[in-house]
Amino acid sequence: MIVVMHAHASRSAFLAALAGAAAGIAVPARARAAALPEMIALAPGVSYVRGDIENALTCNTGVIESAGRLSLVDAAVPDGAAAALQAIRAHSALPLARVIDTHYHLDHTYGNAFWNDHGAEPIAVEGLAAELASAEPELFGGGPGLWQKMSSSLASLKSSRPLAPRYAPSGTTFEAAGRAFSLIHPGVAHTRSDAVVWLPKERILFTGDLVANGPYNAVADSTIGSWIGVLDRLRALGPAIVVPGHGDAGGPELIDRQQGYFRAVTAAVDAAVAAGKDVGAEIPAMRERLRADPATAKYVNDHHLAYSAFFAFHDLAAKIYHERTGKTLARLPGLPPPARCCGDLARYRSAT
Repeated sequence: MIVVMHAHASRSAFLAALAGAAAGIAVPARARAAALPEMIALAPGVSYVRGDIENALTCNTGVIESAGRLSLVDAAVPDGAAAALQAIRAHSALPLARVIDTHYHLDHTYGNAFWNDHGAEPIAVEGLAAELASAEPELFGGGPGLWQKMSSSLASLKSSRPLAPRYAPSGTTFEAAGRAFSLIHPGVAHTRSDAVVWLPKERILFTGDLVANGPYNAVADSTIGSWIGVLDRLRALGPAIVVPGHGDAGGPELIDRQQGYFRAVTAAVDAAVAAGKDVGAEIPAMRERLRADPATAKYVNDHHLAYSAFFAFHDLAAKIYHERTGKTLARLPGLPPPARCCGDLARYRSAT
């Protein structure tokens, strides 16, 4: 059962009462002014804070209680992390242990320093370092990276700093007081170093962006054919509850729907190639057919996010076309350059 947990006391009253137990919580003004995000219970001691990619460029954050401490899944951006901490503190004063980054994208890692300052050590699977070095070379002794470029679009970055996680091998299990959860790299998919967090006893799976529940698939770093196979591996774990990186939690059907969407787009591209059609010119019709299909409509519906409306569908189809044929699809006239995941999304938001 998934239960939404509401905070009935005012934030100011709660924080005042909690001052002794949770001293030192520094929350940006923007996060204090915003409404608390919902914290949703999944099982005793396991929950998640609902993210808001549409308005706040932030992801879902998992919360796992173990041996009197809290482990988190996905760091979000600094102000999203601050809001998530407020939501957590409305239900628990337990100290923080760690925050696990499921992949290197900014909406999952830019809150690392915030959480670290509040006692949660950032951890990620081995392999993430190479992708992080490409995006954030300053962490490895290089020049400015995406963090500096995004500071004008994401104000909360100006009062924070980039922070690399500690790396752990795939299969690392954290176990204490009868609760165990594992960090698993199931293969190349959304990025080259995606990881999931799996609680086998509770059968709860935190997927990061390997699964979305809505039009939130960013594919700039993706290998779609491999991603489809990775989803088979996630299903084989046997989860009862699936927490996606973005969108509401659900059951294993979320894995099925995500995989079904990718297979449907792949089939549409293959059919156009087999018929000798201009795949680029066919993309608008492909998109409309998938929008009309209840099984896939949720992933392609019109949406105010730049990266999840028509442009993302074009990029997904183009990515699949390249994987299947080795050829690069010409971009349709009038479309902007391909988005670089969350960076271009943040710039889009700042201009609208």
